[in-house]
Amino acid sequence: MTRIFKLTLALLLLSSGNLFSQANLPTSWDISGNAPMGWTVFDIDFYSSGAFVGIAPPSAKFAGTGDYIEIEYNEIAGPLTYSITGSGNAPWNGTFNIEESVDGSTWTIMRQFTSGQLAVSNMTTYSDQPAAASRYVRFFYDNKVSGNNVGVDDISLVKAPAGPAQEINILADNGEQILSGGQAIISALSTQVRILQLHINNLGTQDTLTIDVPSSTITGTFASEFSFISNVTEVPPQDSRTLDIEFNPQAAGTRDAVITLVNNDADESAYVINVTGYGDHIATEPSQAATMNITQNLAYDMSASTNNPTAEGYIVLKSVGSPVNLPPVDKEEYEVGQGYGNAKVVYIGNGPAVDINEVHAGLDYHFGIYAFNGNDTFINYLQTGAQTFNLMSDSGGPGNYYNNIDPNVSTFIVDLHQLIRPHFQVYYSNYAFDYFIDFEERDTVGEQKVARCLYSGETRIYTPPFSFTTLDYSREHVYPQSWMPYSNNITDSVFYSDLYNLFTTRFPDVNELRSNFPLGEVDVPIQSFKEGVLGTSYFGGDTLTVYEPKDAIKGDAARAMMYMLVCYDRIGGVRWQLEEFGSFKQSQELLKKWNLEDPPSPFEKARNDFIASLQNNRNPFIDHNEWACRIDFYQMAYISNPDSTCGTQVGIDNPETANIASSVYPNPADNTINIEISASVSMEAFIEVFDLTGKKVIL
Repeated sequence: MTRIFKLTLALLLLSSGNLFSQANLPTSWDISGNAPMGWTVFDIDFYSSGAFVGIAPPSAKFAGTGDYIEIEYNEIAGPLTYSITGSGNAPWNGTFNIEESVDGSTWTIMRQFTSGQLAVSNMTTYSDQPAAASRYVRFFYDNKVSGNNVGVDDISLVKAPAGPAQEINILADNGEQILSGGQAIISALSTQVRILQLHINNLGTQDTLTIDVPSSTITGTFASEFSFISNVTEVPPQDSRTLDIEFNPQAAGTRDAVITLVNNDADESAYVINVTGYGDHIATEPSQAATMNITQNLAYDMSASTNNPTAEGYIVLKSVGSPVNLPPVDKEEYEVGQGYGNAKVVYIGNGPAVDINEVHAGLDYHFGIYAFNGNDTFINYLQTGAQTFNLMSDSGGPGNYYNNIDPNVSTFIVDLHQLIRPHFQVYYSNYAFDYFIDFEERDTVGEQKVARCLYSGETRIYTPPFSFTTLDYSREHVYPQSWMPYSNNITDSVFYSDLYNLFTTRFPDVNELRSNFPLGEVDVPIQSFKEGVLGTSYFGGDTLTVYEPKDAIKGDAARAMMYMLVCYDRIGGVRWQLEEFGSFKQSQELLKKWNLEDPPSPFEKARNDFIASLQNNRNPFIDHNEWACRIDFYQMAYISNPDSTCGTQVGIDNPETANIASSVYPNPADNTINIEISASVSMEAFIEVFDLTGKKVIL
């Protein structure tokens, strides 16, 4: 997650190259929270417990060829230490490298684990010494063999110990290191003087560090506004001296200069510091607006390319249903995930592309893109002429997926089963990494994330990575595991891990509370948590213990159960049916009622499309919730003449065939409904509206 960092002092230190791109040594990561400055993580999952964790959970899980963790640093490194284990059946198979590089392009192997060389389920600590010229190290899964993963934890890279020779090291007033090629920031009122102090340390144990100030230079467009006002000539071993530089801005805005300190350090004889000064404590306003173009518009995700020709960065605000109502304010700090006005901050940075998450199907999204220069209290946004636009997210849907399905024929259930049953399996253990993080996880302030219990509506804020154990969360089987007719190797089965049947829920107060009780409407509560309640239901002359989730998820749960029954019935000759009698009676009448009262929402439609992208099948009752009327889920039998009260969903009939985009809201509606239609060609549109019993109410 990218953010603008809070300044606590007048001087802010930045690494050379990209903003905050290199690590100061020593640097370490126990895989909890976000990776430190200078670390890059690619396609890494996490272990949360067991033999795959080092000192404390979590650990990094390398699960595919090309997965890596990389550290970029800017000084001679000491030993790299880490704990590592293989997972899978012994002996471990594959190739895993610990590598180093001078330039980040050409890599040399420091240590390699090949088949049989990596202990399984046994964290072992190793230490490797990078070469003096190296400035990158990485952990790289070079060749993954199916069934074999790698866990890495407690990574540490220290600075090389000082030798007898002089070694220059520069600190700011706040004690932060300024690397050669790095950046320092100072601000002052225009025409007033402020002093930038550089604390020059000699880390060597024997030889004197010599600073040749007369030969040192200050260059750049605003070099005349900076000057040396103290003369440091020598720094004894293991000692420090202060070099003062005067900053006297002549106008408001950004005032850049480059300081080159000439000294007798063998490998840093020209120590370069890029100084950014801010006159009147504010950066120069960008001269050109940043622009963004949506390149991928899906029901669950948007991607965009950007053009930011002159500014240091840009911020993207996103709102739903109405234009962004507040532009960012100069000298104000914002974070990704922060709510601002009617919008939310979805990106801060200067990348060429933006991935926009928290997208749901068929919603009107509005964007504001604002270029900026500077950081935090110095930041200056270009507000005049900033790009704003809106775009309807893709409405989702099956395309031609159901072309060969006819709900009016007696083979309807079999045809539907044969269509949706063949699909890819996403393993139960991969739910968090493959599904939750990419679809349900939301950004919030403080570089944290938000999880939501679908049954109860509870939200939990956490520091990534996501962990079921840490949050007391789980993957709830909507159609309970104990109802499934198989018992052998059930946790490895396709039906056990089917994403359509798994809901993210809180474990002790929701999943554990629901247990394997049927879903129902509670008459006498026994125990509740937020909007979910366990209790007694009087239904059909029976007294049952049931669990009732929140209203907004009831239809989703009903359609998940219906999907499971159609998808897996008769596999291996075994029947999947709702229990019509007994203590675990699951009322199909109630499920069909919920299916109509809570029709598919933008979230559920987006979820259907996202899971379809992983499993390569769809939940037909999300795409056509009226099809539930054609099935007796007690007998898994076809209903040729469904009860007229079953009804159909409110919506537009097959808008894809007419080259039109449509939006119907609210849905379902009580007194007022809005229907928006846009077409790429001129045409007549006929609109028919039906109530939940199937009766036409408007023509």
